[in-house]
Amino acid sequence: MTERITILNSQLTDERVQNEQLKDQLSKSKQDSKLLKTKLKDAARDLKKLMKEREKLIDICNSLKSQLNKIAQEQAQLK
Repeated sequence: MTERITILNSQLTDERVQNEQLKDQLSKSKQDSKLLKTKLKDAARDLKKLMKEREKLIDICNSLKSQLNKIAQEQAQLK
C-alpha cells in the first residue's frame, strides 16, 4: 500500500510539473499572439500609407506624362 501511495505521489508530481509547463507554454503563446497582432496592425497601417503614396506617385507620373505630351505636340507643331 505504501508503495502504491509513493507511485501515486510521484505521478501526481509529474502531472503538476507537466501542468506548469503547459501553463508556461500557454502564457508564451498568448504573448506571441499579442506581438503578432501588434505587428499585423503596424503592417496594415504601413500598407495603407504606401497605397496612398503610390496613388500620389501615379498622379505625379500622369501629370508629367501629360506635360511631356504637350511639349512634344508643341515641338511637332513648330517643325
